[in-house]
Amino acid sequence: MNLPDWLTYVILGVIQGLTEFLPVSSSGHLVLAEKILGFREESVAFEILLHLATLAAVLWVYRIDVGRMIGSTINIRERGPVAVRDRALLMWIILGTLPVVAIVLLPAKDIIPLKEFAENLKNQPYAVPVVAGALFFSGLLMFVLDRLRSDDVASYERKGWRSIFIGIAQCIALIPGVSRSGSTIFTGVLLGLGRKDAARYSFLLSIPAILGAVVLSLDDIHMLVGMATLPVLLGIAAAFISGVIAINWLIDMLLKLRAFIFSIWCWLVAAVSLALYFLS
Repeated sequence: MNLPDWLTYVILGVIQGLTEFLPVSSSGHLVLAEKILGFREESVAFEILLHLATLAAVLWVYRIDVGRMIGSTINIRERGPVAVRDRALLMWIILGTLPVVAIVLLPAKDIIPLKEFAENLKNQPYAVPVVAGALFFSGLLMFVLDRLRSDDVASYERKGWRSIFIGIAQCIALIPGVSRSGSTIFTGVLLGLGRKDAARYSFLLSIPAILGAVVLSLDDIHMLVGMATLPVLLGIAAAFISGVIAINWLIDMLLKLRAFIFSIWCWLVAAVSLALYFLS
């Protein structure tokens, strides 16, 4: 598909911004979009920039929460209920990040090579069927989510072990097509968190995950030199704006018990992708 460069970058930016936080899998959509658009040149470097844009989006939306967590940690003597809750939330984020660290960096990466599988998938002939199957799985999670009972109050101060299981769910999302936000929110609600609190935790948990992905891509940073062109900047801006919109929209949809809408989208994209794959 021959589109102007600026439009290609904007489309990819919007896809990244929306799907990074909506429970439909950003990696899966980017794999499919890049294949459809024929986008190859400097794709790794551009994806790094898109991840930084979505990181900026979640930091902007949750700037108050992040500021309070930092403040309560610095002022460790503060014993008020808000400070205790903020420190507990920070501990949840640390614990929830441990599984993905183990999978990506520690010896577990040789036992469960999810990162290598995800990185090599784009170049495999079976990429589309794998992503389509993972998208179907993501849709199933959202379908079940609407039928789960959830608490209405935050409970970060207790049962911190739940963060480990949510972190394990985040590891599964290393497979392109499995939604990171969908799997973590689903697991959070399944373990008793309220929908809004599960979403907040999922988005905050994405901060170290995205930072880690950028750090692990430092070998490709040299490719970023010279990429400050207008089309690239438009793509970055599109990712940031659409990311902010996606975060607020998803919370609203979760509170209205309409997660099944994302199920329909995942299944539709999976079906269309498979149809195009087998008919081409």
